[in-house]
Amino acid sequence: TQDSEITGFPEIMDGRVKTLHPGVHAGILARRGNEGDAAQLAQHMIGTIDVVVVNLYPFVETVSADREGWVTAIDPMALGYGVISLGGGRMRQDDVVDPRVGFELEVEVGTRVARGNPIGVVHAASTDGLAAGIRVLRDAVAIGAEDEAAPLPGLLERIRSTD
Repeated sequence: TQDSEITGFPEIMDGRVKTLHPGVHAGILARRGNEGDAAQLAQHMIGTIDVVVVNLYPFVETVSADREGWVTAIDPMALGYGVISLGGGRMRQDDVVDPRVGFELEVEVGTRVARGNPIGVVHAASTDGLAAGIRVLRDAVAIGAEDEAAPLPGLLERIRSTD
């Protein structure tokens, strides 16, 4: 059952206001087995609510470079395991996958960054997940010293036979 079906009012303020209604809260807070609560629910035609599913809005944060330099490496395994730890991947077949979580990279190897430039975005389902995701992203993106030369690209030139 959607909240709006009970309240007669749509979600507002990006979903932050949706359940502030006696028809919802009375159904949640009614004490099972209490005759007084049961009578009041019946009087106001309110049903009990036994399970509450909370759909929290996602936690998103842009992560900035903490120093100037060149992106010298990006650890894809660290990012992959980071996505799994955020709940966006599976270690076992029965693990639930949350498609809202993960990383967006804003840089690639060879990118020059200044302190404060974005290196990526973390999408998490909780504040703890957000903090962990920020650590993973910072550790996965290696920034070499400013005075180091820019890393060479992985492929300099493709040479083909003339045959």
